[in-house]
Amino acid sequence: MIRQTITFIAVLEVIRDMGIEPTDKLCWSVGNTMQAWFVREFGAQPWKDLHTKKNGGGSHCMAYYPEKMRLKIEEFVKMCKMEAARQPSLFSLQELVEVPRRGVVVELVL
Repeated sequence: MIRQTITFIAVLEVIRDMGIEPTDKLCWSVGNTMQAWFVREFGAQPWKDLHTKKNGGGSHCMAYYPEKMRLKIEEFVKMCKMEAARQPSLFSLQELVEVPRRGVVVELVL
């Protein structure tokens, strides 16, 4: 009998290893994309386990993937970051500006 040890990684670990600040939005976006790809490829959900939340209060379910899928996760990280840069949030301005009344000139400095 041949035994093989498989190392599992989480999306969060890969993002950190890439030197990128792991925001909730990025982690969710990459995780969702990776999970959808995994289900399409293998017809099953990835292995999941409870993970302690960063604030220490409670836990949430986190998906883990075989280490050999690191390059695929990195690909999705790059893709999701490019998509976020291409399509910023509607509320990404430093402040929301009131719509001026007719005849009033407003200069918006970003």
